[in-house]
Amino acid sequence: MTRTAMSRIERMIPIWAVVLAMSCAAAAGKTIYVDDDAGGANDGSSWTDAYVYLQDALGDAVCAENPVEILVAQGLYIPDQGRNQIPGDRQASFQLVNGVTLLGGFAGLGETDPDARDVHAYATILSGDLSHDDVELDDPYELLTEPTRSENSYHVVTSRNTDDTTVLDGVIIVAGNSNGPELDDTNEDKCRLMRGSGMYNVLGSPIVANCTFTGNSASYGGGMGNWKGNPSLVGCTFVWNSATRYGGGMDNCESGPTLIDCTFSENSSLWGGGISNRTRSLPRLTDCTFRMNEAGWYGGGMINVCSDPVLTGCSFVANGARLGGGLRNSDSSPTLTNCLIVDNVAYCPYGPYSWGTLSGHGGGMYNSRSTAILTNCTLSGNCAGIYAGGICGCESTVTLTNCILWANSLPQISGDATVSYSNIQGGWPGEGNLDADPLFATLGHLEGSAMLTDVSNGLWVEGDYHLRSRAGRWDPVRENWVIDSVSSPCIDAGVPTSVTGLEQLPNGGIINMGAYGGTAEASMSLSP
Repeated sequence: MTRTAMSRIERMIPIWAVVLAMSCAAAAGKTIYVDDDAGGANDGSSWTDAYVYLQDALGDAVCAENPVEILVAQGLYIPDQGRNQIPGDRQASFQLVNGVTLLGGFAGLGETDPDARDVHAYATILSGDLSHDDVELDDPYELLTEPTRSENSYHVVTSRNTDDTTVLDGVIIVAGNSNGPELDDTNEDKCRLMRGSGMYNVLGSPIVANCTFTGNSASYGGGMGNWKGNPSLVGCTFVWNSATRYGGGMDNCESGPTLIDCTFSENSSLWGGGISNRTRSLPRLTDCTFRMNEAGWYGGGMINVCSDPVLTGCSFVANGARLGGGLRNSDSSPTLTNCLIVDNVAYCPYGPYSWGTLSGHGGGMYNSRSTAILTNCTLSGNCAGIYAGGICGCESTVTLTNCILWANSLPQISGDATVSYSNIQGGWPGEGNLDADPLFATLGHLEGSAMLTDVSNGLWVEGDYHLRSRAGRWDPVRENWVIDSVSSPCIDAGVPTSVTGLEQLPNGGIINMGAYGGTAEASMSLSP
């Protein structure tokens, strides 16, 4: 599309918004129904008379008195369909509305109970495939340039200037393609067609829950792009999205999203395979998982550039990049508590950004001009092609307390590190430090020697990093407590003055080392 054509479409958007507002009739707060199989009056008043197109429901909601609920049945919904829409318009997007809760996953017409809701059994799919011709691909790196995706919507969902009364819950967002030209990376309006193909959030704070982002591609933020926004995400999944630059799953720029129980899996980018946090971003992540994401250069799971994320109870497992297989921090101050960083690889051995097999530093974490604080974290089985399987630092400092670094490729740590009450293989100076086998339940397959390709080839078995205990160890597979014949030296070995938190009795009154110390899954102590 030429720049002239894009400018023409951009000028049409505010005019369309004014026309829609003028045509709206006053309406009270209500429930609006959407079902692509409905054949009644199509006025949104019931399942029988539901709107066929989601855009019509959103247009209705703009006029309605808040709060409004939009209930969407299983089916496929395309943003260029409905009143006031231009077929084939790549800038067509489902714009979220303040005071409106959009709920997917309803059974809808044709089912015994149309009000039954199950977001997995009754999939509500919001798709950017305007021509219904996307071909399947084997590599997410190919998504942005695949010819059959060239006409896909730039942003499947948009959230602009929304607040926390805006809710999106229980939908699958697919096939967005933000492949617009780079006009000015410092100007949001000029570069928005490159950002957030699944969902683009600018100056907004919506709540997004139980949603899946998959098969979306962009230059920045394949699954979601946030520009000066503070969205809250709960129970969301980002899988198989890609970005040619930052954030295969999500890109945050001057943003402070809150993520709880979210999963990033098999996403890819040049920088930050799972998430990229840039330009004074302040994300808060709790109980999130980053698994098998890859970055051509930096931060297989996450990259932080001039940003200060706070991570609690998060896992980085089997991610890969040239520098920082798990995480890469640049001019940043990340804080990690109760995090598990295992079986990540700093090799960059495959994909379009491969420079050979032995080219990586910092299998678990790589820090550049950064200050990282890790408390009760476990780093194990991470490997680097050149140096420092655990943590590698350049002009940086890292503070480790109550941590375990074991079975990473040597050395475990390089650079400036302040370590206390931690178990470091090979030893490290500092009060309360150990150099003893932590006796994990099981180690992962990589153990500092295998390539990340072993993961994709199914040759990798994930480890269990709970500490063995004769008093009781939590088994996440059996979901009960088991008794071992030996006890880990890391039990009751953390800072003596630390609060044991949620550790089960008996706990000896001292917090355990490692990712599960201070949590309900901490191994029990033989001490009374």
